[in-house]
Amino acid sequence: MASAMRVFNAGSDRLRATLAAKLGIGTSEMRAMSFVEEAGMLTPKELSVLMDITTGSMTAMVDRLEAASMLARQPHPTDRRSILLTLTPAGLHATQWADGVFADAIAAVYQYDESRDAAGDAVFLETVGAALNAAALVKQEA
Repeated sequence: MASAMRVFNAGSDRLRATLAAKLGIGTSEMRAMSFVEEAGMLTPKELSVLMDITTGSMTAMVDRLEAASMLARQPHPTDRRSILLTLTPAGLHATQWADGVFADAIAAVYQYDESRDAAGDAVFLETVGAALNAAALVKQEA
């Protein structure tokens, strides 16, 4: 199973790198946009924790994504000292396009193997993802 996960991760990483290059951004920037898309909005601190990078590195990344018109800084509604990061329309379009490319690549598997259960596979992958996240939290606390 671990070997299969490595193959899956390597393929996902390669596709993400290809898509990021087409968008003119790096893979870290693409990951950041995915986190913001999933959450809707995040503070830079929240995003830096999710990505395990320093706040200084996060500031530089946000500057690059803002310059690329992918991300916007919004005033925080309850904390004057903080900001919220949101995707711009171009950033949302880019993440949706990338999600579509991933979905098309995955759909091709089901086209060639009709015995596969897409819904069951999705539940399995979500369960594995939750287990990996839980294991990461346990290791972090130890």
